[in-house]
Amino acid sequence: MKDKYFTQIEILTNEILKGKINICDYTHYDQSDEFKYVFDYLSLSFSSQSQKYKIKNPLFFYSNYDSLNACDIKSDHYNIIVLNRGLILNLINEILENEDLIEFNTVFKIPKSI
Repeated sequence: MKDKYFTQIEILTNEILKGKINICDYTHYDQSDEFKYVFDYLSLSFSSQSQKYKIKNPLFFYSNYDSLNACDIKSDHYNIIVLNRGLILNLINEILENEDLIEFNTVFKIPKSI
């Protein structure tokens, strides 16, 4: 079964828009499981909220930028949320893997099956 993140990349056929987003392929990262986990969690939320507010063609990506930032892009065909790689790495390091937040983190633990 193909990963939803990479299926979304295939959906976005506009190469100029792809270049503007600078889409991140996280598969070679040490934290690839965490990137996938965060993507699955946030894209499910984005998808359900999009239905609730009638937002058409929602897509969600990571960019290759290291800053702690995000953006949204509205094109003729898509409504896109882009989170910078740096923001996700910060989330992983400061929240998901922070031993001081272990009690809080139990809600967000990555399942062993990943």
